[in-house]
Amino acid sequence: MRKLSSLFLFLSLSLAVSARPLQVMFWNLESPGHDVHEGEKKTADLDFLCQRIHQDFGAADLVGFAEVEPDWGPALEKALETASGTDWELRLSPTGGHDRLAVAWRSDRYNLLECEIIPELGGPFRINAKELNFRPSLYARLRPSSDEGPITFVVNHLARSNAENGPPVRRKQANLLRQWLAHIQDPVVCVGDFNFDYHIRQGDKDNSGFSVLTREDLYHWVRYPDPLVPTEGESKNGTPIFPYESILDFIFVANQAREWKANSQVLTRPDDFSPEDQNSDHRPVRANFEIHTSLPRNFPNNPNGGH
Repeated sequence: MRKLSSLFLFLSLSLAVSARPLQVMFWNLESPGHDVHEGEKKTADLDFLCQRIHQDFGAADLVGFAEVEPDWGPALEKALETASGTDWELRLSPTGGHDRLAVAWRSDRYNLLECEIIPELGGPFRINAKELNFRPSLYARLRPSSDEGPITFVVNHLARSNAENGPPVRRKQANLLRQWLAHIQDPVVCVGDFNFDYHIRQGDKDNSGFSVLTREDLYHWVRYPDPLVPTEGESKNGTPIFPYESILDFIFVANQAREWKANSQVLTRPDDFSPEDQNSDHRPVRANFEIHTSLPRNFPNNPNGGH
């Protein structure tokens, strides 16, 4: 009995349970060539976007962007470094023209293992006798410098298209994300502009993909506090207006990440979407996680996670 008691005491002293914070953010930046109200074409101003990143992204660890002009990458990476006072690395999707995806991470906290697109998400999809191609999702597999397990961080911008073609394509893309997850063992954080048109009061009323992705809680939405607010809008005379009261931008978790303690928010401000000729027509979204890990208390930390 004494030997067993000593063993239990040794194990309890040798393992310390700690919580590591993780902040994840996503923002659709509104790159060139996208329609806004009154049929105008608009491009957000890169310098203005970087100023907002300085203000709001200082505590982030992982960041996803959508609608990124390909030559914006260096400036966005620099803006994240200025906001946090530390080094970042940013990778753009290889396709998408003026409408790229970007994944970024604090390089003092994460080491890149892999960064690839998920090509199946790009199609082609046969809808109404037409072959349609869209943006493939982009992911980075990252190993934290402080503990063992990698994290897979996915950035998405699912199909908008039109009212006839968009929902069936998004449902196909949601199913493909579910199939892709079957090959992933890491905790997964999956962010993006999913274009699901989730109504802030009526919920998933149009079945455009949200219910497919979250079926059986395979992907769990880190839900924003009630009352929900739209993530996309416009500005008129400096005042936010919302032609569609819907959520397009989400943060989902899968695999072990569903067990993390989490909270989230849509970043709102009185001058949302203003000035309209410089700002994005989307609000940034943010999630804070607590990742619980058991680390040996009587051994030094291994930055390579024992591998």
